[in-house]
Amino acid sequence: MFQNALRGTIMSRSWEGADSLVGMVGSMNINGKVGTVPVGGHGSFYPQMAHTSVYGTTDAGGAVIGPPTHQQGAIDLGDPYMSSVAPFLNGAQTNVYHTNNGGGYHHPAAGLFPPPPYQHQQQQQQQVAAAAAAAAGAPFMGQIPLGMESYIMPNLGWGGQAIQDNGSFKAPWFGKTRGRSGPNGNGNGQHNGGNGRGGRNRGRNGNNANNNGNHNNGRGNGGGNASRSRRSGWGESSDAPAPEEADVESLVAMISNIPPGQDLSDNIYQSLFRLQGRSCALVLKELARSGLHRRASELFDWVRALDQGHPLQSLLDVYSYTAAISLCISTHDVDRALGLASEMKAASIPRNVHTYTALMNVCIKCSKHELALQTYDTMRADRCTPNVVTYNTLIDVHGKMGRWEEAVAILGAMKAEGIEPVLRTYNTLLIACNMCSQPREAMAVYRRMLDEGFAPNSTTYNALISAYGKAGQLDRVMEVFQEMVDRGCERNVITYSSLISACEKAGRWELALELFQEMVRERCTPNTVTFNSLITALGQGGQWEKAEEVFQEMQSQGCTPDVVTYTALISSLEKGGQWRRALSAFERMRRQGCRADSIVYNAIIDTLWETGVVWAQRQALGLFRTAIGEGHFGQARLTPGMARADVNLHAMTAGVAMLCLYAWLVSLKALVASAGPAATPIRVAIVTDRGRGAKEQGNLVVKEAVAALMSGWGAPFKPQSELGSTGTLEANGIDVATWLLSDVFEGQLFAYFPCTDVLPTVANAGQSPGALASVGAMLDDPGSQKESAVEQRCTEAFAAVRLFEKTHCLALQNMGFAYLQRRSELVARCADLTAALGIRSEAGHDAVLLMDRVMSTSLALAPELLDLLCTACVYHRCKAS
Repeated sequence: MFQNALRGTIMSRSWEGADSLVGMVGSMNINGKVGTVPVGGHGSFYPQMAHTSVYGTTDAGGAVIGPPTHQQGAIDLGDPYMSSVAPFLNGAQTNVYHTNNGGGYHHPAAGLFPPPPYQHQQQQQQQVAAAAAAAAGAPFMGQIPLGMESYIMPNLGWGGQAIQDNGSFKAPWFGKTRGRSGPNGNGNGQHNGGNGRGGRNRGRNGNNANNNGNHNNGRGNGGGNASRSRRSGWGESSDAPAPEEADVESLVAMISNIPPGQDLSDNIYQSLFRLQGRSCALVLKELARSGLHRRASELFDWVRALDQGHPLQSLLDVYSYTAAISLCISTHDVDRALGLASEMKAASIPRNVHTYTALMNVCIKCSKHELALQTYDTMRADRCTPNVVTYNTLIDVHGKMGRWEEAVAILGAMKAEGIEPVLRTYNTLLIACNMCSQPREAMAVYRRMLDEGFAPNSTTYNALISAYGKAGQLDRVMEVFQEMVDRGCERNVITYSSLISACEKAGRWELALELFQEMVRERCTPNTVTFNSLITALGQGGQWEKAEEVFQEMQSQGCTPDVVTYTALISSLEKGGQWRRALSAFERMRRQGCRADSIVYNAIIDTLWETGVVWAQRQALGLFRTAIGEGHFGQARLTPGMARADVNLHAMTAGVAMLCLYAWLVSLKALVASAGPAATPIRVAIVTDRGRGAKEQGNLVVKEAVAALMSGWGAPFKPQSELGSTGTLEANGIDVATWLLSDVFEGQLFAYFPCTDVLPTVANAGQSPGALASVGAMLDDPGSQKESAVEQRCTEAFAAVRLFEKTHCLALQNMGFAYLQRRSELVARCADLTAALGIRSEAGHDAVLLMDRVMSTSLALAPELLDLLCTACVYHRCKAS
């Protein structure tokens, strides 16, 4: 009876053989009542190892009566545990799969035979024997087969390696099942082997049926609506997590405990046999959430590297691939994400809407916005319908590309496809309008959101604060903030950063500082954006000392300054006239390893240029050349015979524009001097403004300064107002060549650009190289020692003046009536005396000032001595000059 029932069971299952089950199972064929039993070894897990077998002979009772014949890696059927199982088989022709690592034996009808008793209690062993007896249709007498109690088997892993005990972690039981039966039917809780991994199948109790859903470590008897047996021993039920949830949690915990730099251990990889694609994807997500992105990629790549047809390759499905693509967001690796998507297509793994959306997010994170749109087009071409998350991502792409019209139009496209926007859709659209500097459109989106019945949340209020701030409506900003407080919405770092930024745009540095202090009182930790906005606000208010204090506080809190921070700090110091401090901040930025961009170069070069100090301007020239070498402020290369050559000074600060013009003129002269006037471009132009249609308006100061400079220099450049742009100065190439080669150009080059290292020809005539080097040494001041010395002398002189004015102030009430009555006569006498002595008239003015200060003191002087005082003051000034 058992033989026929078991044969039917085997025929109804699609076992693929021993080599397909984990690679560590064997096959035992019992022919009739007396047969031979081959048991497999480790063959297919390591493809280079051969499948090994051992043969034993059983009698009608299932006892091993013949000695086993061992091959490499064989398992002896004469062991007491296998002998304990054999009687229940009753000589039937069947398959028994043995698992290594203490995993037990699996029987297609009886389910799981547990590993030897060194892992389980006697009660569990009895339940194993009872389960086997029930499957064979034989009664169980309650006795544990002889030899089970003392059986000891080492804990082995792949290839026979010993596995170190890992505390509470239990080695995987290859062959465990979770029973599942169809609706309105009976089921014994077993799936076809092809649906499992390493013999592990999922089981679920069917609806309105009695089932014996075999589950993990035992049998969970259940009925009713899709109840699921739990992993709590044999036949027990508990409130423990569902098996796959527990597997995911334990696997993530194990990986989290591995020290950085150490490879994943074998028992980590073994645990994958307990997972399916969805749970594998969940493991990757949980690792990423824990900051273990590299570990997650390492685990997934290990599965990818397995040979084709390996059982674990079934983990490579749409869920795990999509999770792996999402990992590329944090690593900014768009190439890997695209490669994984291509692998899916090559392996005929369907790419669903989640896959495409994850790929779009990777492209956005890597600033590949066009590629994100191409991914969306590919998704539509594959007839994959976007969901609300996809549309939210698409809005984000258009916002980052400055296409606010397309972003707003997506709402209509969603409605047309029957997809209703959610609150996050409107929030994303609000942020997109803010990124495109369209605050009024953002407010319109907000009104539309309210009309649709959505209640704003913290993200909505933050975006609205940013929109009103960019519109310069600080009053509305504070109203929105108060409404946010009244509704009890969370105020986070984004909220306060947006508030401080709004104050900065409105020129309210006091309110910005007050909000920052409130933020600290509420224990909301400021980030780099917060500090940047506050430093900018203080700088615009002329509070460079407070800006430096905030910068120091930023560093003391462990917040790393970025290039925006240094740009704001340098601008603050420049407005305060602290150019040497600004230069020190720039050098600190470079020491920190923060790469300068064109904005910070604009700020520091302009700061140095505006000083009017020669050695500071020479430092500005050096920084300008460094910026050119790094790819900033680039101009078209000058070559002989060009039809047109332009220098574009549009949207540059005054200092950068003047240095760019200087470098361009020097390069143009070098071209003319080396190749002759005929090599000059046919038309030469200087562009300071692209007109009203330009996105960025030109600097009016630069425009007027360049026009005045060219006029005073006698240059042939003339405004081209007839072309509709007064910001372009143009000239004929031959005229420009003649001007560049003239003495006028070189004679005034040093006057207009004292920072130049191209000295006029006249000044260079007859000068030795040593003399030229001394001139360069005189103009250079790398450490600002010369400037510091001059500044010190000026400070002392002004201090002396202040002291003199404080102690010798003019007071008409102290001068007396007689002096005031004769003052005009005495002033004329001072002028006559200085003229008679042949000294400068300024000395007579100084003598009068000195006379006034003497009379402002409490000194009482007789009227007849006033003429003597006048003569003494003139004598004193003559002696001093």
